[in-house]
Amino acid sequence: MNKWIVASLAAVCAAGAFAAPTGNTGSRPVNMPDEHYACRTGQGVTVRYLGNSRIALSLNTDRNARAVLKQTRAASGELYTAGKGLYGKATEWHQKNGEAVFEFRDRYGNKTATVCRKKRR
Repeated sequence: MNKWIVASLAAVCAAGAFAAPTGNTGSRPVNMPDEHYACRTGQGVTVRYLGNSRIALSLNTDRNARAVLKQTRAASGELYTAGKGLYGKATEWHQKNGEAVFEFRDRYGNKTATVCRKKRR
């Protein structure tokens, strides 16, 4: 029986079942400058890269609205999420090519979903 388990495990490993994950899960360098986005809702968002696949988001319309989000596997682009993000509620930031879909609940619990575009310097 042990020989069968070892042979099965070797076959699974050889088939690539334990290969490194694919998709965009790599982190950006920490020394990147902050990125600034303008959203359709009129809000401004600042994204700061913290390393270890994490970002800090802050709303320019509310200096107390800040959250740290962790990178999550995405089929395309970069997806960052937090169960307790802005205002202690679920927050999602999904960016690709200078555009982001931003979803969160405001301080009153209203769901906000908007598109934000990276500002050109």
